[in-house]
Amino acid sequence: MAASLRPLFQHRDSNVRFLAIQFYMDVMDFTEPIEKRHVWPEVRKCLVPLFCHLDDDVEKVAEAALKTLTFAAKFLKESQLKRLLRARDKYGAAEYLAREGGRVTNVYMQQGMLYLKSEHDFARLAAVRFLGLLGRHIMDWREEKLPIICEALKDMADDPNPSIASLASQNALILETVEKRRNGTIGKHTVYAQVRRVWKRMPPWLSMWCWC
Repeated sequence: MAASLRPLFQHRDSNVRFLAIQFYMDVMDFTEPIEKRHVWPEVRKCLVPLFCHLDDDVEKVAEAALKTLTFAAKFLKESQLKRLLRARDKYGAAEYLAREGGRVTNVYMQQGMLYLKSEHDFARLAAVRFLGLLGRHIMDWREEKLPIICEALKDMADDPNPSIASLASQNALILETVEKRRNGTIGKHTVYAQVRRVWKRMPPWLSMWCWC
């Protein structure tokens, strides 16, 4: 039931989006305590889609997304994420999600890419922002996630919204620079350590613009 609600988050009709997001919270709320651990994987899959709606162009949908995402953080016992959301720290929340590793990274990456194809500008912009952060935090070199994210962001250079196209290009450029350095690096340095060096060399106005 809960899995079938996620596609409705991207619905053209804002009322459908609102009801789907609100109902998703109701599903979590009415889950029996003994069943919660079995539902955790499904709830975790809703985090990035809900994040992409925090700036929904319809205020009631954005508020429903924030409320449901906060409830999901509580459901998953992610106290730090819950605090960030209660403080309405969207960047901090995105950073928190991007730092998670393992199998979750694959799920988050796939969901971010799905939202790159959204018909809603706010959703594509949120996906570009999140994938940029996710790429900066990837530690696992074996699965070659970073080049996949780079290519996805480069493909957004033709986005009809100039702001989205520019932001995607800037994030792709940063991650591509890290990827080139990674390929030429000897030793086990993390991608994140490299990207921080690139980030620090950027002018302050540009590093902030890559999120704004």
